[in-house]
Amino acid sequence: MPKRRNSHRPSEIGALTSKASSTSLRYSVYDYSSYSGTYHPNNIYFDTPQDQSSRWSSGSHDGTQFITLRFDQPVVARALLWGKFHRSHVCNVKEFKVFGGMDPNNMSELLYQVLQNHNKPEVFKLRYTYQDLVIPIQYIKIVPVSTFSTNFNYSIWYLEILGVDDPGITRRVLDAYENYKEKETIRLCMKHFRQRNMGDVFQLIKQRSGVELENPLLTRLHTALVKEGDFELAQALVEQADLQYGIFQTFTQTTKYEPLWQQLHPTPTTDGDIPCDRGGHQMCIDSANGHIYLHGGWTGKSNLADFWVYSIKENRWYLISNDTTRQRGPSARSCHQICLDTASKSIFVFGRVADSRTQNNNADNLQADFYRYYIESNHWEKLFDHTAAHGGPELVFDHQMCVDAASGILYVFGGREVSGNNLHQYSGLYSYDIKNRTWKLIRNGLNQENDDGIPPTAISSTSSSSNNGSTSTSPTPFQLYRSRKAPLQSRVGHSMLLDSLHHQLYIFGGERADNYFYDLHQYDIDTDTVSRIVSQQHRKHQKKKKHQHSDGGDVSGDSNDASRRSSYQLSSSDSGEDIDTIDKKRHDYLDDDDNDKRDGDLFDDDFNDGDDDDDDDDNDGNSSGYDDDIGTMSTEEDNGTIRAHTGGGGGGSGGAYYYYRGGTVGTGGEKGLAIGNMGPDLGYTQRATMDTESKQVWVFSGYLRNTGCKTVKNVLRIYHLDRNVWEEVYTNERCHQSSSVPSPPSRPPPRPIHRHHQQQSSSTDSVDGITPTGLSSRPASRHSPVMAVDAAIDYPTPRFSCQWIYDETTKTHYLFGGDPHEYTDSDRRLGDLWKLKLIKPDVNSISQRCKYLIRVQQFKELCFNIEKNKTHDMIPQALDYLQTQVTPLVDNDNDQERLALGRLCARLCLLGEEDKIVNGGNGDTGQCSQQSFFLQEPADSFYMDRTDVYTEILQYFPSDMREPTGDISDALYLQ
Repeated sequence: MPKRRNSHRPSEIGALTSKASSTSLRYSVYDYSSYSGTYHPNNIYFDTPQDQSSRWSSGSHDGTQFITLRFDQPVVARALLWGKFHRSHVCNVKEFKVFGGMDPNNMSELLYQVLQNHNKPEVFKLRYTYQDLVIPIQYIKIVPVSTFSTNFNYSIWYLEILGVDDPGITRRVLDAYENYKEKETIRLCMKHFRQRNMGDVFQLIKQRSGVELENPLLTRLHTALVKEGDFELAQALVEQADLQYGIFQTFTQTTKYEPLWQQLHPTPTTDGDIPCDRGGHQMCIDSANGHIYLHGGWTGKSNLADFWVYSIKENRWYLISNDTTRQRGPSARSCHQICLDTASKSIFVFGRVADSRTQNNNADNLQADFYRYYIESNHWEKLFDHTAAHGGPELVFDHQMCVDAASGILYVFGGREVSGNNLHQYSGLYSYDIKNRTWKLIRNGLNQENDDGIPPTAISSTSSSSNNGSTSTSPTPFQLYRSRKAPLQSRVGHSMLLDSLHHQLYIFGGERADNYFYDLHQYDIDTDTVSRIVSQQHRKHQKKKKHQHSDGGDVSGDSNDASRRSSYQLSSSDSGEDIDTIDKKRHDYLDDDDNDKRDGDLFDDDFNDGDDDDDDDDNDGNSSGYDDDIGTMSTEEDNGTIRAHTGGGGGGSGGAYYYYRGGTVGTGGEKGLAIGNMGPDLGYTQRATMDTESKQVWVFSGYLRNTGCKTVKNVLRIYHLDRNVWEEVYTNERCHQSSSVPSPPSRPPPRPIHRHHQQQSSSTDSVDGITPTGLSSRPASRHSPVMAVDAAIDYPTPRFSCQWIYDETTKTHYLFGGDPHEYTDSDRRLGDLWKLKLIKPDVNSISQRCKYLIRVQQFKELCFNIEKNKTHDMIPQALDYLQTQVTPLVDNDNDQERLALGRLCARLCLLGEEDKIVNGGNGDTGQCSQQSFFLQEPADSFYMDRTDVYTEILQYFPSDMREPTGDISDALYLQ
């Protein structure tokens, strides 16, 4: 496939900047919204976490508060270090935005992030590149959005901006930025005059400046479609563009999925029964036969032992057993696991919640019984009374389990062990040989270093060698950090998925005591290796020197004194360490003693309130220490990690930072891919599924606790294994204090669900508010905006402790039951069944959409010419064109297109009647194209209509091929 003429390549300046070390940048407070008492903005200069008065505190919490910083000279700001108080605080900022620019009145959004409410400083990457352009800034604005406790003013304790201020580099960056703005301004002018059919002015600017507006193929398309009205050639050029550049395939890959929920109303059994409302139940799916199996759960008052099967084809529930104990099966339970072995057509059941403090504290109560159900013969078998006595795990709950049917191996990982004490003990990774009925411990539950004391080595994931010299291909094209004995901490509330095609397990999320995990591990079954794909472990650092505040209000520091300057390197690491210090000392994981403890025990509440279905219960205590942070940065242009200087922040910070690390690529010269931030709302009760064919993981999160209010929030995200990026598809939340009525779901901007749906372009010429010319300062959040949703649209009530399964045959998800966290009725559970289809346009639908737009315009002009020239004998020809060329391309599921087809038919019927066709053939006086003052001839109205069609087709083309999306008329500024 040939390269696009305007495709972006890494610039010399970009390469130079990426190699430069990031240092602590000198700044002064330029402006602020307000402050209260003695909490002046200048306090953020000092990193004194033990001093409660060393902070900026706003005078109100009305949402308009900000603080603006100014650098001595233009800089390249690459990261923000956010200092903390020595303990959690009610005024701590939770959400914040960062804007930057050369002008304090015209800044673009560089970051939108969420902090953790603990004492560890956090480092965030800032967006500082756009395509191949490095963006200089002299002003940076921090806007607090929310605090961890409602109705409290915002407090910022310490800020440090990291970046490049070398005059030799920043001067070149600034020159390139000014040249880029000049070029883009010229392109906007060219676009403006061409849209108004002022070709002479357009050609004059092009000749004098030598600037190309777009890819030459698009210029040919514009000439054929807009200037000459050669519709056949226009369709051919669109097809040529797709064949030559693969533009439609690129568009479909970058277009986000659109969720379509549908509530199912199954037919009950012959006795009129259906599964009762529940949470903490377990389900598995037999995709080959279209059956979903359901076992157990918690009603809000008691555990269940019933066993059901749902027929997808019949939309009907069948009761297999009202109490599996009577068939020598498992007892009533919740928070257990079941999984299907397709080879033997049997279902395995293991684990449960057991309150060792209130029930009979004896061996029988704490035994890890293990069951197997044979589907064809409809009978149960108790495999083990106590798996731990045979080399298997202890009795656990909130673990994960899956079966590799090809090898006949069952895997169990994590979960909290149920014992006679209140200690937090977690189970490791076990395998069970189904044929030989033997257990094996693969990884214990400890966070241990490698046996040889050597850090994990970085290897390319494209081919990983096994012991016998063979290679296994991994689906991820980026560099992984592997070790035969790499640490894999056990946890609860996590997800584990099996990639049967590549013989790999994926484990991510969850928590362990006071520690939250937002990492992603890959365990290679064949080579017995663990790959840490996304992992940010806290590291110990030496204490750093604090900034000294000068009389002038600047952060002073001798730029020539390397020992006093902070030195950060934003580059890829080949050492296998996530973070390397300057002195190359290895980093150890934080000991538990370095972390403050929360006020409550994570699982005590589950035992106390008898709420067995909840994977975890509420905890009002604030956590001061975590073992993992919230994920990685979503900066597409930077492909490396943050190498930190010896830091700390002093005081209670324990010398630890939170680092946000981007994904890397293997050797081969590909551009680095950064991973989108999973966010702090991954949720404890997450549910995950995988499609091995598309290399995608779907994560459906549930209950959030590290927030100002206790929130039930369903967030559906997709992790693309082949691209190492996260995509948010669906968000629906409700706070604990509110009623059961959920808020409308927040979803990404509308995409073409069907082949003809209109939508905004997936790839724009503006990134996060950074416009080519800086004409607009409108911020653009990287979080999905709230989309207006019709009240008639169905979507499930937010919940957790539900079940989420995937039918790989039909590419359909199913959601059943759960806990809505009803404030007025804590025992309430749900029993509704939903199915979810995730859809996006394909290459064929986009191609048909482009043809549809062109042919509709051709039909309109045909009708106009018939009316204008009184050639009514051409009406049959127009009717034939409408029937054979336009109608087959109409999407009947799209109401807008069906109505448009009706209007086209009405136009044809009205031909011959005077004054029925107006506005150049638009057919709708209320929706006529906007006419320019310079357009005088009737043909010019066709020009504007064709321009609208051309502009709509352009949305399927990459931004590096097409004209800029901005409008120079937006530059008008009224004093």
